[in-house]
Parts: sequence; C-alpha cells; structure tokens
Amino acid sequence: MASMPLRERLWPRLLLSHISLATIPVLIVGLLLLTTARQSIEDTVADGNFEVAKRASNEIRLYIEQAQNIIRQVADNMDMLDATEIERQKIIENVVVRHELFRELAVLDLEGREESTTRLDGFLQSHPREDIELPQDIEVTISPVYIADDGLPMVSITLPIRRFNEVTGYVTARVNLKDMWELVDSVQLGRRGQGFGYAYVVSSTGRLIAHPERERVYRQEDLSSTAIGKALQTEKSGTLIYSGEHGEVVAAFTPIDLMGWKVVIEQPTAEAFARSREMKWEISILMIVSAVAASLIGILVVKKIAHPIYELVRGTQLFAQGQLKRTIDVPGSGELTMLADEFNNMAMNLLEKEKQLQRAERLATLSKFASILSHEIRNPLNSMVINLQILKRDMDKPNGVSDKRDKYYDRVMSEIWR
Repeated sequence: MASMPLRERLWPRLLLSHISLATIPVLIVGLLLLTTARQSIEDTVADGNFEVAKRASNEIRLYIEQAQNIIRQVADNMDMLDATEIERQKIIENVVVRHELFRELAVLDLEGREESTTRLDGFLQSHPREDIELPQDIEVTISPVYIADDGLPMVSITLPIRRFNEVTGYVTARVNLKDMWELVDSVQLGRRGQGFGYAYVVSSTGRLIAHPERERVYRQEDLSSTAIGKALQTEKSGTLIYSGEHGEVVAAFTPIDLMGWKVVIEQPTAEAFARSREMKWEISILMIVSAVAASLIGILVVKKIAHPIYELVRGTQLFAQGQLKRTIDVPGSGELTMLADEFNNMAMNLLEKEKQLQRAERLATLSKFASILSHEIRNPLNSMVINLQILKRDMDKPNGVSDKRDKYYDRVMSEIWR
C-alpha cells in the first residue's frame, strides 16, 4: 500500500470522528451534571442550614415571648397596686419561684423607682433604675444582653402597668438567657472534629450574645466589620459563603422577631459540600470511564470498518499488478463483502480473458510460423521444380551437354539440403 500522511488515512479520521461523536456528548452531559449537582447540593445545604436557623430563631422568640407573657400577666393584675406591699411581694416572688427563667422581678413607680423586688437583700433603690428603659409610647422595652456576675447572659424586659388605660407603674424582669445558650450549643451540623457546623446569635449592633465559644461572648466581640456582620446589617435573612478565620464557611441567618437579633448557622464548606466533592469525583470518574469505553468501542468499530476497505485496496493493487489469482477475503454479508465478491468475479473474468488472449496469441504465432515455414519450404521446392524441368528438357535432347546436367543436378541437391 502506498505511503500517505497519517492525517489523510481513513482509519485515523474514522477513529477521530467516532471518538468525538461518542465522547463529546458524554463530556457535555458530565459537565452539566457536575454544575447542576454542585449547585443543587449547595442549595440543599444552604436551605437546610437556613431551616435550622429558622427553627432556632423561633425557639428563642418563643422563649422571650413566654417571658413577656408572664410579665404581662403580672402587669395585667388590676389589683396589684391596690394590694399591700406584702401582697405585691408575694405575687412577684411566686412568679420567680414558679418560672426559672426569671432571675429577678421588680415593680416600679412611674419614675422607675423600685416599689417591690425579689432580690435577696430586699433593698429597694430610691432612685430610678438606670439599667432599664421605661416604655413610654411602646408596649415593651428589652435591654441589650449583658453578662451577670455568675457569667450567664441576661436581658431586662419592662412592661407598663395599666389601669383604666392609664400607666400607673411598671413591671421589670431580668430574664435568664441560659436556655438560649444551651440551644445554641445543641445545634451541631456534621461531625464534631471534622469541620462541624454551629450556631450563634448576634445583636442588632453586631455584637455576639450567644456562641459556643464563650470567651468570644464575654469579650463582647463585634462582628459588624466582618463579611457576615455586614450581611446581617444589610439583609434581613439569607445565606452567604465567605472566608472566615478558620477558612471558607457557608452561613445562613434569619432574624428573631421583635428582638432585632439574628441567629446565624455556620458550617465549613469542606464539611457542608463534602458530598458535592464526592459526587464531583464520581461523575469525573464516570466521564473518564465512559470516554475510555467509547474510545475502545470506536477502535473496534473503526477496525471493523477499515479492515475490509484496506483489504479491498490491497486486492485491487494486487489485481493491478497482474496477480489475478489472488482473492479478496472480506467476511460477512454486507455491502463491502458484495463489493469484494464483485472484484473477485472481475478478476476471474479477467483471468479467463487473459487465458483466451494467450491462446489466441499462441494460435496467431503458430499461424505465422506455419506461413513462414510454408514460404521457406515453397521457395526451394520451386527452385527444385524449375531445375528439374530444365534438367528434364536437357535430358530429352539427344545432343544434351552433360556438364549442364551436372550443374542442374547439383542445384537440386543443394536445395534439398538447404
């Protein structure tokens, strides 16, 4: 087979086209699947964390609302201010005893001075309380979260006491937020020690008020300048992926109604999107295996297609060289097999024609040889006939010359021996 550049040969082009047609769709589908799967998993993780944040927010809200409702029940007791000081003291002490969420309960006058308190020392402050804000045109005031002497978080809730739709005093309570801390501590996503997720609560000013790392709360860490802090200030709720102190994390946050606080659920992306990475590897391996399988199938198919064609080319070249007795062997029953059979039949016909031509050539040669032989024989015979006729005439003469007879005799003999 004549040498030709590889790029112009049939099998490389067939192989390239087959592999391209087989692998390009697989690669495109694989890339789309990678993108879709990653986005789907990330959205699922973000939505799941967001739901956890909403549940935690709802529990904290219910906890604060429970405290407000109890304080409101105390304030709504119309007989409170008509009762004696001892009776008022018993009422608020009974509330503190029955509900562990209250650290302290106090009744204030219109100026904010204490009239009754549940503090153990029983000392009533004669000057207005400075640690609380009296509700004037609003229903309730809630102080910022602060840390008590025992290291637990507290918040002061103050409601007005109304009688005949007029404010006659106030009820204020110090609410223990230890349950909120325990709730935050109980939120864990993933596996501890391998990038687990956690929850924390941020105040409206961006200060940490609950976090699994207590020292960050004790030092009143401010997150307002961080990426998550800026998102908390500009957005009501949502999800965010950002780089924190310990690497990239995915955060979901939602507000606590009426409080201005926000619950944040954070989880390192290495743990949150672990399944995404696993699926990425699985899809990549599947793509590679599919591409290799398609290539192998392509090689087999191309070989099956190209081999009969090369056999046809080889056979026609042998026929062109005159080797008509060779046959083209293309197994199967397809079009190429039919074409090979036609070439074989053509070669057989050509071989038969060649034999006929050879026979004709041999006959023509024999005919020519016979003609030449006849001519060669006829010439000396003619000479012999002529000399014999002359010899006969000379012999018929009575006075014939013997020398002439010898001469004619010698000629006849020479023609015979020629």
